[in-house]
Amino acid sequence: MDDAFVHFVFVALAAVLVAIETKHKLLPRPPQNPEFRAFQIKYLRVYYAALFADWLQGPYLYRLYEQYGYLQQQIAALYAIGYVAAMVSGPLLGGMADKHGRKKMCLIFCGTYALSCMCKLSPAFFLLMLGRVLGGVSTSLLLSTFEAWMVSEHNRLGFPSDWLPKTFALATFGNGVLAVAAGIIANLLADPVGSDTHHPVRPFVLAIGVLMATAFLLNKSWEESKAPEDLLAAQRSGAESCVSGLKPIIKQRKVWLLAVTQAFFEAAMFTFVFLWTPTLSEHKYHSPLGFIFATFMLAIVLGSTAFQLALELKWSVARCLDAAIALSIVCFTASFIFNNHSAHFVAFVGFEVACGVYFPAIGSLRGELIPEADRAATMGWIRVPINILTIILMFATRTMSHHALFGVCAGMCCAALVAHRQLMALLASNDDEAAVPTGIIPVKSVSQNDDA
Repeated sequence: MDDAFVHFVFVALAAVLVAIETKHKLLPRPPQNPEFRAFQIKYLRVYYAALFADWLQGPYLYRLYEQYGYLQQQIAALYAIGYVAAMVSGPLLGGMADKHGRKKMCLIFCGTYALSCMCKLSPAFFLLMLGRVLGGVSTSLLLSTFEAWMVSEHNRLGFPSDWLPKTFALATFGNGVLAVAAGIIANLLADPVGSDTHHPVRPFVLAIGVLMATAFLLNKSWEESKAPEDLLAAQRSGAESCVSGLKPIIKQRKVWLLAVTQAFFEAAMFTFVFLWTPTLSEHKYHSPLGFIFATFMLAIVLGSTAFQLALELKWSVARCLDAAIALSIVCFTASFIFNNHSAHFVAFVGFEVACGVYFPAIGSLRGELIPEADRAATMGWIRVPINILTIILMFATRTMSHHALFGVCAGMCCAALVAHRQLMALLASNDDEAAVPTGIIPVKSVSQNDDA
């Protein structure tokens, strides 16, 4: 696979996006409701900055470890250390956020992630390991606490629950745009035009500055958000708050099925994050990883646009999620069947399109189904099986080929699809305990022309 093919796919994706936008006018637009618009701006400018810092590190993490002289098995161990840290810290930090403040924990995210980037400036294995631990903790906070703050504020300000998909779709679209920009910027930093030198550490240096700016903006513009005091009155410690977050998963079948769906899909996704660089590198030390990454992220933007189009065509959020998981099965199966780098690249792009649909859909479901009092803690617990499955697959790289691991990822997505369809059936039933949340199962369009 040559660089021209990567550029061709990037341009083709951009052309499809332009064509869809020209016909359907689906790109996110400012809501008509001024209070809701102000709320979205307050949340998204901070969230976007945090995501940009995260995406800057994506294209060159594996390559950085390679440049420091580490073998694939050692790199897999470093990745696994990060997932172990995320698994252990997720539930505890989520409970602390619910009890002591989500804004406070978001600020801690900025500090721990900046320290994680600083550790990557050294080739010492101990510091790289410490950086992965801090990175795992930071990832847990990024994937739970920011969203918990947004949903809590959304509810506190009295906005309708069926406006949530608007914010999630906007977040996913902006996430993709930022990731595309981050990939290109990282590529230009690591491989400057006209230079023969390779500097994979430079994107991490820039990420440190972005994280500091994120902390400043967050501290200046966000209010503190906690779970309601009456619901926390019986919880005397962070440990009790942590345990309380596990109860909805155990006691509510719909939350348990949501957790199973997310666990299998995202474990496959994180395994893909590890596999794509060595699969596509073809032993080319200076392959354009940043532009490949940017192409993947443009595919996520296409997926989020497809999600908006599906809602306009009166698909339910749950049906969108079903289609995303089904597409991921096709893409991982193709990666398993074909042993061609160009075919792998196209399949990877297809999977990223599926992720672009998956993120706003699963976020909308979480916003509806997870109880407010334990939101961040419950989301932290959901990440435990995700990380367990991912850690197992990281260590499986010692004995399994990349080809075989793609087959395992396809199987996990099949399991996610089975769990999600059970959840759809449960939500569609007429049982009182499985009442249908607004905008999730009913075939309802979330139009840009609504009052929001």
